Amino acid sequence: MASFFQKSLHDLIRGIRTHSADEDRYIRTCLDEIRGEVKKTDLDVKAVAIAKLFYLHMLGFDMGWAAFHVVEVMSSHNLVHKRIGYIAAAISFRQDTSVLMLCTNLIKKDLNSNNYLETALALNGLCTIVTPDLGRDLSPDLIAMMNHSRPYIRKRVILCLYKVFLKYPEALRVAVPRLKDRLEDVDPSVVSASVNVVCELARKNPKSYLPLAPQLFTILTTSTNNWLLIKIVKLFGALCPLEPRLIKKLVGPITNLIQTTSAMSLAYECILTAIMGGMIGAEGEGDGHGESGGATLGKKGEESSDSVLTRICVSKLKVFISDSDQNLKYLGLFALCKLLPLRPHAVGEHRDIILDCLEDKDISIRMRALELVSSMVTKRNLMVIVKHLMKQLDPTSIAAADDPIAAAKAVKDGHNQPTSANLTIASDSTYGNQVIRRILEVCSKDTYRLVTDFEWYVGVLIGFVKVKGSCVGVEVAEQLVDVCVRVEGVREVAVALLTDLILDPDFHASTAFEKNNTDVLYAAAWVVGEYSHFVSIPQKLICHLVDSSITNALPATVQSTYIQAALKIYSAWEVETDKKKSPMTKQEFQETTTQLLNGLQQLCTSTDLEVQERASTSVQIIGLIQDLTLDDSETEWNVPSTALDLSLLFAGDLKPVNPQAQALVPIPEGLDLDAWIYEPEADLVSVSTVYSDRHGIDFEDDDEGGFFGKKNSVKNEVKPKEEDKRKVEAYYIGNNAPAPAAVVPAASSSLKENGDVEEGMLVIPCIQKINSLS
Repeated sequence: MASFFQKSLHDLIRGIRTHSADEDRYIRTCLDEIRGEVKKTDLDVKAVAIAKLFYLHMLGFDMGWAAFHVVEVMSSHNLVHKRIGYIAAAISFRQDTSVLMLCTNLIKKDLNSNNYLETALALNGLCTIVTPDLGRDLSPDLIAMMNHSRPYIRKRVILCLYKVFLKYPEALRVAVPRLKDRLEDVDPSVVSASVNVVCELARKNPKSYLPLAPQLFTILTTSTNNWLLIKIVKLFGALCPLEPRLIKKLVGPITNLIQTTSAMSLAYECILTAIMGGMIGAEGEGDGHGESGGATLGKKGEESSDSVLTRICVSKLKVFISDSDQNLKYLGLFALCKLLPLRPHAVGEHRDIILDCLEDKDISIRMRALELVSSMVTKRNLMVIVKHLMKQLDPTSIAAADDPIAAAKAVKDGHNQPTSANLTIASDSTYGNQVIRRILEVCSKDTYRLVTDFEWYVGVLIGFVKVKGSCVGVEVAEQLVDVCVRVEGVREVAVALLTDLILDPDFHASTAFEKNNTDVLYAAAWVVGEYSHFVSIPQKLICHLVDSSITNALPATVQSTYIQAALKIYSAWEVETDKKKSPMTKQEFQETTTQLLNGLQQLCTSTDLEVQERASTSVQIIGLIQDLTLDDSETEWNVPSTALDLSLLFAGDLKPVNPQAQALVPIPEGLDLDAWIYEPEADLVSVSTVYSDRHGIDFEDDDEGGFFGKKNSVKNEVKPKEEDKRKVEAYYIGNNAPAPAAVVPAASSSLKENGDVEEGMLVIPCIQKINSLS
């Protein structure tokens, strides 16, 4: 009668829905009812209560308190009750659940049941609740059941054993022979389960499963199950690097699968295995299947097998990329990225279709295509690919990519008109910045090995500066400086372009919201200052660099570079004026000098020490030059010789230095870097190794083996002599000097009779000892 009035699981669910206003109160009432129901002796009532309880458990309520009652339901002879019990155990039991020790004999009994459905329930539950102890106790029964008469049970046992192996690895050694037999099972589902378990286990240690290669190869050549073939192909991909002889044996079946299968997933896995498994050798290595490598022609002039496989793979991947399915297109690009280092020419034949992927709406496909395109660059196609990539920054302006190149050429011909076209990252700033970084990475690879026209490349770099929304100013600035230092022939063009960039008011205004541009101004100022003899309008540029209305908006690092650049340009301009290459009247010279001096004086009040120091030094130099020019006659005058000497400070060109240059310098023979250059005197040795605070508190650790390890014994401590102690006391008395903060006065008696150091012994700091020598 109790079960007749009991709420069922359906009643509980309906009640929760109808009591949405006070759901929590209703659920707690139901929990109280369940607590009473699980104590009933009627298993029908107990099973319904457990079913309701694990439903509430899925809503977030704890059912750990009912673990023993779950075991009671699991032990029922009623299959429905047993099913509820195993499901509840799988949901609620943890590795530390105390009642798990009661489950060993129960599960063992169900595994050996004559009813295969009870056996299946036990296997299903064991997969979830298995512990190392359960695995140890039940693994012999499970391994014996791999020969069960029912394929359904054999399949479930194999899958259950995988979970047991994870908890109790010792069972794997005993189970491998049986697992090998199951790979040849007559039932396809058992074979699939066996292959699945082997593939999962081989992820951690593929070498242990090489003995299973013959059985796996038989399945590869006979099975028509695409899912099974995918698993085996992936497994062989992991085994081939461990056993090169497998490569030659697998080329035929893999090639046949790629050509004949209609399943794109299987074809993709075969292609990826061929690439990653070593079936396709690098270009020019011979026959890539083992002893030789991967040449285009075999011994008799025929195309080698790996070259045939390469051609088939590339043609199949072209189908992937041309497909309308975005997933297949992405997978095709990914596989080409893996193939590119091995066969760049084979991939390069499909450059156009890869470039078309840069126009795709899917950002992931564009990023993958960008990675692939940047790896296909050579000296011949560098400019073409860079031009195509720059169009990605502003798809609406096809000519924008040519503007930096045209500007560079125009400067060289004497037309100092920079491009005014400002590119914008139209779609996605992350992608646009990645495009710029890829171009910078490709062009600077191996110290600009691929760049043949550096004037063009400087134009490209300055084009990146005008890309709105970019955040690669640091990288662009570094390469502008690096190129100008390394390539002498590009300096004149670079100085002209960067001069116009510095004088551009719009570009300076952009630094307020484009913080990235300040890094470029830093590099531009350094370049025009270092190669100031190429500056065509020095007077205008000098006044601009120290104009407070411009410099006040710039960070201190850029201000200090502006000061140095202005001084260098002024020095070069003086030399050009003295050589009459730049005709200049005395009044014009004085006006420029005065403007420079006034601008520097305003920078002397900067709060940044570096700016203040450079400005103050420059003011003294320029002020001296200004005083000397006042004494010259108005009709005929020359630049003072002292002013010309200023150029000596900046004479010579800076050369690129290898970061490892210091490490390459050999140590001269006979030089001992560890030897004392000047042997210290004995009286300068510290008279104590014990330090105390001003109140005489000892900070030594009394712990014998504490955090810092065992203390040194007293025998190893430095024991000062009486003569040294007297020298210490005489120093302070003779010099009438107070003890410094680091010197601690004696607490009571300074010395013991045996010469040991007291807690309060005077300790002379290093700087005090050095001063005592003078």
